[in-house]
Amino acid sequence: MIGKSEGFKSEYCATIVRIGAIVPIEGTDNLATTEIEGRILVVNRHQIMQGDIRIYFSNECEICQKILHDLSMYDDKTLNKDPETKGYVSKTGRVRMIKLKGQVSMGLTIPTQDIERVYSELSGFDWADHVGEDFDMVGEETIVKAYIPKNLKGFKSGTGAAKKRNRLAIDITPSDFCFHYDTEQLQRQMEDFNPDDSVFISPKLHGTSIVIGNLKCDVPKWGGPYAKYFNFLPRFMRRRKSEYRVIYSSRQVVKNNLLNAGNPPDDIWYKAYLKLKDLVSKDETWYCEIIGYDGDTMIQKGYDYGCKPGEFRILVYRINRSGTEVNANEIRNMLPDGVEGIEAPFPLYDGKLKDLYPEIDASSDIDEWRSRVLSAMKNDAEWLGMERNEPLCKMPVPREGIVVRKNDGSCRAWKLKTLKFLGKEAEAVDKGEVNFE
Repeated sequence: MIGKSEGFKSEYCATIVRIGAIVPIEGTDNLATTEIEGRILVVNRHQIMQGDIRIYFSNECEICQKILHDLSMYDDKTLNKDPETKGYVSKTGRVRMIKLKGQVSMGLTIPTQDIERVYSELSGFDWADHVGEDFDMVGEETIVKAYIPKNLKGFKSGTGAAKKRNRLAIDITPSDFCFHYDTEQLQRQMEDFNPDDSVFISPKLHGTSIVIGNLKCDVPKWGGPYAKYFNFLPRFMRRRKSEYRVIYSSRQVVKNNLLNAGNPPDDIWYKAYLKLKDLVSKDETWYCEIIGYDGDTMIQKGYDYGCKPGEFRILVYRINRSGTEVNANEIRNMLPDGVEGIEAPFPLYDGKLKDLYPEIDASSDIDEWRSRVLSAMKNDAEWLGMERNEPLCKMPVPREGIVVRKNDGSCRAWKLKTLKFLGKEAEAVDKGEVNFE
């Protein structure tokens, strides 16, 4: 009945939740807060009770028109099934972070009975048995997705020349070239952590991703005109050989196709590739963040990270060597000395998680310990720089947050963004500004 689409993203989905403690907001008659998977939501305390099972839609989602129309949730009454009812969701369907009585509220919930009214096939579904489950589909219909503003700014489509060059591009990407995995949300996954876990915590920097690997590829057997016009040859004439090549990509797009076709692109990923290509050893893949400037334009508005126009830095935050993950606290020893602008992650903390906040009793109830540690991390301005301006930048911009990795060779990372940064992101989306990637 419920399920996940092929492009499912846990950050932008619906979740079946059980409402926890309801805490009244002082000075109000109706408002209260409740915590859903580490996120604070403002609710009407007379309509939502502790123990209720509801459907939670996370921040910056777009809820489908059918739900919003049938439940009369639009703030434009003319779009609602009941034209006399005014809701609170704009015509875009976007779920936005808001402030009510000074309290930040992230996401929204609807009763399970309401979604059953929209999708009759869900009638009788055992919601209690599926608490904690994420989904973005009911039957074959997608009900929620990541919100993308219609009035995009700063987006440049490919030129005709680039498209023409693409016809000459040769795909040599090997099967073992992997894009970066999605970073998980710490507030949703604290059950993954125990007091004795050794963790590496670093600032989450606001730039753009590059992945670069020195891997065995199947390439044209001969060079010159044969390689240049390889795609136009009959299939029986397309001979290949295996050799090491450096493959690079943005977060989701392999860039070598333009490089192979000649006339390489003049973009930040190619500039970073030129800096990195001779440093990556055979059978290694490096995962990096590019910060600073692309020419005279900041990669992310306001986030210069101490760079001047024309300058950028590369942070190598993950290395995979022959299928084995290198721990974040070991990367510094792998980078060559004397190469300017290529750096390892800066450790805010490196050690056992229970020692980060020793005042929190790790021998008590494990769920209580996790909740208190998460709360402490969210508010840790002194050591983690949370809810403060980014000290690495000249302009007064909020720190994006932190990234937590385990020192156990696992291929996982968890992020915790600051509320100030999320507010800034929401304002950028309001203006139709999109992430550099």
